[in-house]
Amino acid sequence: MNILVPRIVNNKLQIFDPSNGAIKRTMSLPSNATFSGPVTSGDFATVSIHLTSGVNRSRTYNMKNGKLISDIQM
Repeated sequence: MNILVPRIVNNKLQIFDPSNGAIKRTMSLPSNATFSGPVTSGDFATVSIHLTSGVNRSRTYNMKNGKLISDIQM
C-alpha cells in the first residue's frame, strides 16, 4: 500500500511518500497568502488559503495526480 502525505512548505503543497521520503508532487500556492491545513480524505488534500487582501479560498487537490479538484472562494 502506497501512503501519500501532504505538507506545506513556503508557498507550495508537497505530496511525499513517507516510506522513502521522496516528494511525488509539488503544487504552487499563492505567494501573497498564509495557509491552514492540509486536511486529507482518501486521495484528496484540502488547503485553506488566506490571502492578504482578506479573501479566503479552499483548494482541494488529488494527491495521486496533482490535479486541482476544486477552488472555492469563501
